[in-house]
Parts: sequence; C-alpha cells; structure tokens
Amino acid sequence: MKPIYLSIALGCTLLASCAVGPTHKAPDVTFMIPAQWKWQTAAPRDAAPKGDWWTIFKDSELNRLEAIATTNNQELHAAMARFDQARAT
Repeated sequence: MKPIYLSIALGCTLLASCAVGPTHKAPDVTFMIPAQWKWQTAAPRDAAPKGDWWTIFKDSELNRLEAIATTNNQELHAAMARFDQARAT
C-alpha cells in the first residue's frame, strides 16, 4: 500500500472516531431511594469477641472438628510458646 493511501485511510479513521452522538442525560434515580433513608456512620466491630461463631450452624460434627483443629493446631502451639518465651524474657 502506498504511503498516501495509508495516510488517507488513517485520517478517515480518525475523523470517523471523533463523531459525537446525542447528548447523554443521566436517568433520574431519586424514585429508587426510600424517603426514610438515613445514612449511618460505620461502626466496625472487628475487636468485639466472636466466641464460637460456628455454633450458629448447630452441627455437632462441625463442633467436633473445630475442637480437634484447635487442639491439634501446631502453629497455634508454636505461637503460644513464642508468646510465653517473650513474656518470660
């Protein structure tokens, strides 16, 4: 392809890509928001004790497995040993 035709094709492509459509008007969504809507400030409760959260499922097998996992968790035992060692130091 000759350079002049390539330039013309590129110019036409650029001009065609600049076409502007009808002006966009955002839809009115105020009808979706309830009149009694009130924003609340976030109150994270990450530090609140969670306890045995899995008991909400009322599954004896899950309770048994959680007990086994807690007592046999070697990383937890190692972390407690490091904590006790640091406290003793």
